[in-house]
Formats: sequence, C-alpha cells, structure tokens
Amino acid sequence: MMRNIVLVLLLAVLAALEAKAQVAAAEYFFDADPGVGNGTAAALIPGPGNTATIAIDVDASTLSAGFHFLSVRFQDADGRWGIAESRPVYIHGTTAIGPAAPLVAAEYFFDDDPGVGNGTAAALVPGPGNTAAIAIDVDASTLPAGFHFLCVRFQDADGRWGIA
Repeated sequence: MMRNIVLVLLLAVLAALEAKAQVAAAEYFFDADPGVGNGTAAALIPGPGNTATIAIDVDASTLSAGFHFLSVRFQDADGRWGIAESRPVYIHGTTAIGPAAPLVAAEYFFDDDPGVGNGTAAALVPGPGNTAAIAIDVDASTLPAGFHFLCVRFQDADGRWGIA
C-alpha cells in the first residue's frame, strides 16, 4: 500500500543584523545526509522579502515503520548551502490507520516551548487534502543577536497537537 505524507514546510529567513542573499534552492533527505546538493530537490516558492515556502510530497512506503529524521537544507542565490535542519518524524507503517483529521490551528515560538496551545497563533491556510501552509511575520528586532530555534506545531480537528 502506498502512503503519501505531504509535508508543507515554511522557511522564514530573518534578516536580524545584515542583509541575506535570496533563497534560491531547497533539498530534503531522510536519515543519512547524502552530501550537500545530493538530496531530493524541493519546489521553492519565493515569498516577500527573504522568505520562501516549500512543499514536499513524500512516498512514505519507502521508509520503515518507526522514527526517522527529515532534514531540509537551503541554498542562497550566491550558491552557498546552509546547514541541514533535521526534525524527527514517525512513520506508522503500511497498515491503514484511517484518514487524518484536518488541520485547524497552528502556533509558533522561539527557543523555549511555552507549552502546548500557549505559542503565538499563526494563520493557517488549508491546502489540498490534509495539507496546510502558514505565514509567520516576525519582528526580528525582538530577538537578541545569535542563533535561535523557530518551532511550529499544528492542531487537528480532533484537538490533538503535533510535535513542535
């Protein structure tokens, strides 16, 4: 049985202290890093400023049941690749578990988790099937200089929150 997972990821590149080159390409891979530029190309939809959205349609039947790491990396217009960002995903296997409930809410936060349902609400734009996109407009001046973690989680119509 072929199962597809549609993952919609949003890249929000924040220009906190200096101008950054425009995002030009994206790639993704599961588990082992195949090397810079050797991942699966992801369609890139440029947004306003230095933002972009990618949509990844993955055939999960190629992955074994259990935990895996989905990694995404971006290339700028100058040809420089960024560091791959990885997140754990869980594959339930090939046994049908029923249709997923539609996504109805999203929230985001930086660095420290304020608790489920306590993040900043993000506008949810439903897509085809059980997909959705979000747009986050963040004032980077509120963040101190340095590295930060942007975390996003979604809630389905059954009231269940996903992992940030």
